[in-house]
Amino acid sequence: MLAARRELFSACQNGPMSLTRRTFISTLVGADISWFLACNRFLYNLRNRQVIVIFSTENTPPYRPRQNVLNALILAAGQGRRLWPYTSECPKCLLVVGPHTILKHQLLRLAAVGVTRVTIVAGYGLDAMREEASGAQIRGLSVQVIYNPFYAVADNLISLWAARAEMGTDFLVLNGDNVFHPDIPRFLLGPPASGCRLLIQRQSHYSDDDMKVCLDEDRLLQIGKDLPPRQTHATSIGMMRFSGTGAAALHQVLEEAVRGDEALGSFYLDCVQRLADAGTKVCCHDVGSLPCVDIDTPQDLQSVRSSLQIFEPDFGTDFGPDTIEPATLGGTMQGLA
Repeated sequence: MLAARRELFSACQNGPMSLTRRTFISTLVGADISWFLACNRFLYNLRNRQVIVIFSTENTPPYRPRQNVLNALILAAGQGRRLWPYTSECPKCLLVVGPHTILKHQLLRLAAVGVTRVTIVAGYGLDAMREEASGAQIRGLSVQVIYNPFYAVADNLISLWAARAEMGTDFLVLNGDNVFHPDIPRFLLGPPASGCRLLIQRQSHYSDDDMKVCLDEDRLLQIGKDLPPRQTHATSIGMMRFSGTGAAALHQVLEEAVRGDEALGSFYLDCVQRLADAGTKVCCHDVGSLPCVDIDTPQDLQSVRSSLQIFEPDFGTDFGPDTIEPATLGGTMQGLA
């Protein structure tokens, strides 16, 4: 099945292609077929057991923002192999930290700052993700799950591409393995502005796994895991906001990026580098010493569980739907532009 999905993605990149193998058709049934039909970029001809995949920029409808409310996209399709055995039967974002799963922790934080709609891009453990989302029941927050059928062979660039129809004119993007202090999402708010914002944190030491950034004051110049120490000024914490022209620019570079030879192995932050290279200003905001952790390993998970009080200042209280008080989106915070 993985080989068939790779072949499908190759067909998507390289243009029209006919496939006759019955094993390939078998990957396009059930949950998979609903995702492809929703893309409206594929034509199917199942006569004589053939599948004809059409993928071209000419067939792509122009970018039309879906809505004007503040969205959030949570990229949570991966298998979390470095967390095994914890993730052997459970998606990483459904691991429990304190009173909630990682995902529920994120949904509560987002609702508290005024996000009204969340789209979760899922892959591994899809049914469990849908069950968690449907049971969230957070006042004022609508949650939906969409499927990335390439989750086992691709990195999160493809997850963001799968959610492009849900972006809207103003949206946040975060990784599904982030556990963070409740004040951190507020750094993405402030006065309405058209552009891109990236949250960063300055550290005394950067690991090989950190998504490092090179800055010119608050402007992003470079982002990547391989930046040399002399060019590393901070690390991305995996949260962004795109609004207005920034949202439209991301949509354009995303379509370009998925056609590249390295699309399957690319992070969505590669698109952010493309934006910076094209002259789009990506403003970076330092969250200071507020705690934020990507849970990638069993050690990360145990560390968060043993120091939960720094992430959950109100730990021990009821985090139910009636306790959420959305913040005003126009509010400001010291350090915001």
